[in-house]
Amino acid sequence: MLDSGSSHTFVSLALSSKLTRQTSLLVPLHVKIVDGQILACADTFLQFEWEVQGCSFCTDAKVLPLAHYDMVVGMDWLAQYSPMQVDW
Repeated sequence: MLDSGSSHTFVSLALSSKLTRQTSLLVPLHVKIVDGQILACADTFLQFEWEVQGCSFCTDAKVLPLAHYDMVVGMDWLAQYSPMQVDW
């Protein structure tokens, strides 16, 4: 999911269990999600490589217990690739 309201890019706990090179954050991050709940984030993937529609990207991705998505792409990624042209 692409979320301009998300400050960071996140991968789900379920997806992270299938991946390698996960590291711990020196200072855990507390993330407020859309329903107001606060989730703790203690792990990250540095330079996480992912692909969508034939395009490859490399982004830091923090780990959260996401219920409905494998990945949330946030403003950190959007800012890195800005400006961009979107054909709605």
